[in-house]
Amino acid sequence: MDARNARDIGSAIVLAILAACAFLEGFFGVCVGCICFRILIKMGMVSEDVNVSSDDIFEEQETTITELEFTRLNEPFPTVHNAYGDKEKGEIPYVYKPKTDEMIRENFNILKHIRGYYFVMPMGELGLAVTWKYVRATFNSGDRIWHGLSVVGAIVFCLMLVLYSLKWILYPRKVVKEFRHPLYSNFLPSIPLCILLLSALATERDDKLAEILFWIGAPLQALCGVIWSARWFTNRLNKGYLHPSMMVPVVGNMVAALVGPSIVATRNYTEVSWFFWSYGFLMYIVLLSITSLRVISGTPLDDRMKPSLALYIAAPCVACMGYVSMNMSTVSLASTGGWDNFARFCYFVGVFVSLVLLYMMHTHHFARNIWDMIYWSWVFPACTVAIASASYANFLSLPSPPPQGNAPIEKVLAYGYLIIATYLTVISGLWTVVSILKRRVFIPEDKWGPLSSNKIVHFAMKESSNQILRGLRTMGVNDSAKFQRIKLQFDRLVRIHEDHSFMEDAIIFRAMDDWVPGYVYTGEEEHAEEAVMVKDMQTLFAATVVDEKIVKDLAEKYAAFNAHLISHISNEELNLNPIIRQYMSVIDQKNILRKQWKSLPAANWRRMICFAMECNTVHGRRVRYLQSLRLVFPEKMGLIGKWIYEDCKPLLFERLIVDVPEIIPRNVRGHIRYY
Repeated sequence: MDARNARDIGSAIVLAILAACAFLEGFFGVCVGCICFRILIKMGMVSEDVNVSSDDIFEEQETTITELEFTRLNEPFPTVHNAYGDKEKGEIPYVYKPKTDEMIRENFNILKHIRGYYFVMPMGELGLAVTWKYVRATFNSGDRIWHGLSVVGAIVFCLMLVLYSLKWILYPRKVVKEFRHPLYSNFLPSIPLCILLLSALATERDDKLAEILFWIGAPLQALCGVIWSARWFTNRLNKGYLHPSMMVPVVGNMVAALVGPSIVATRNYTEVSWFFWSYGFLMYIVLLSITSLRVISGTPLDDRMKPSLALYIAAPCVACMGYVSMNMSTVSLASTGGWDNFARFCYFVGVFVSLVLLYMMHTHHFARNIWDMIYWSWVFPACTVAIASASYANFLSLPSPPPQGNAPIEKVLAYGYLIIATYLTVISGLWTVVSILKRRVFIPEDKWGPLSSNKIVHFAMKESSNQILRGLRTMGVNDSAKFQRIKLQFDRLVRIHEDHSFMEDAIIFRAMDDWVPGYVYTGEEEHAEEAVMVKDMQTLFAATVVDEKIVKDLAEKYAAFNAHLISHISNEELNLNPIIRQYMSVIDQKNILRKQWKSLPAANWRRMICFAMECNTVHGRRVRYLQSLRLVFPEKMGLIGKWIYEDCKPLLFERLIVDVPEIIPRNVRGHIRYY
């Protein structure tokens, strides 16, 4: 073996190792570099104080993995509680199901928890098949690729349609609830859209099947357009529900216009296609205006739904291709492939929007949440811009006057978008498999709102209290240094407990009592009982000499306090928080949080926010806490960030600004000014 071959083999091995490490971290969250770094620290080859602020990062990762991935409680299915009200007396009952967060993972059910927006997966797969079919003439790719993709997409769509139909039969109330949801219902028209894509794939092979599928999908799409438009016009929507997902019914209408003229050569469906295209394009202009205004100046989009911004690419590109397809039946435009200046306008709008979103992807705008099926929303828009680019490249290559040339730039664009669409499909497919295996999909929705901040403070209080109890149980006699550390941690927990109890008693419980009178008194009683227990322990912590009796008494009394605190918090989460979820609107919750903010001095809030950041071992909860505050106080995020920057560890601050960049304060790199 010569030196050149040995060098090539060595390079290939190194590249394979790097690719394997990237694959493990990308799809399974296994950081090989972190593992090696930890091994080097244990072997003494790397000093433990290389990064003092990351001493506890490994313990935190283990806690997160254990809690979010491997915890299976085998709890019984939540039962319905009728806690208040009597129908016979004319009262509206307070009926709820007490659910723990762990039940979200425990309740993995493909039938019960399949959602309408999951259909973006077959929509993307079928869109990729249509893309490879449309570009075969441009790239000489043949028929095998799009044939195979068509089969896969059709199987996935039929499987999901059967699952959703079974959900309709077995859990009709959940389907109706989703249909009435102002956000998730926007994805339901993706079902007839998939049927129209199947019709597009059936053309040239079986025109009769294509025609049947068209006349199944097109009327359903028209019905969706009528129903959704009527809902938008008649139901007053809060600005928070103006969302890019509203583009799905609109895009479906224009897909019908794209498919119609190409179905059967002996019949002219151009007029029918104009019917779909006209209203679809009109509503695209309207929805683009109002939803982009919300995106620019309204409350930030939920990180879970940000991938739906890609629909801003699909709408103009599908409008372009539908318009071109209909123009092919016009004699004066047939020689140009259906392209004119208006088609150019629509196409370049789609290209420019795609560049904007690609830049946003580069800045990690779309990667702040754990992977979910909504990320399939990227695939179909990438397919539409690839189809439009290939069609435009063909138009520029036509020999008709004026001569256009070989259109190299447009072909490069078409190649690039085709590669991106294929790459996104493969990556999304792999993540789908991993998420199903890890039970991250087909589970109940992770619901949160402005008052989720109180729940996350509960998590921090439980974790801090457990740490204190472990410290007392392992503390030796005359260990005054450890005693003082535990005392400081106890004093901090007591101050947080007092502030939190005050806000609950004076504000939150009063709001709950408006809906369910007399039901929340147990929470107030538990706060009073804990205050008495705290005073008893403060007497022991004030001792100047730490002897065996004091340590033993403290451990016993604190164990009782810890059990009472956890029981109290669990009671609030299971039995009182459903009042907020069921009865209080987002506006009501925002008003309650504003009252809470005004009820405490800034110094107390500073202490509580930093406590929530430091005592929550699951990073996602810290992020959710800040997002809850951002929803209500976008103007105060810089102040909150200043508190975290000054009082918390530097590494924690750096991790938080990746997910919530709004907290970066003035005079710190990356500051985003609030206007």
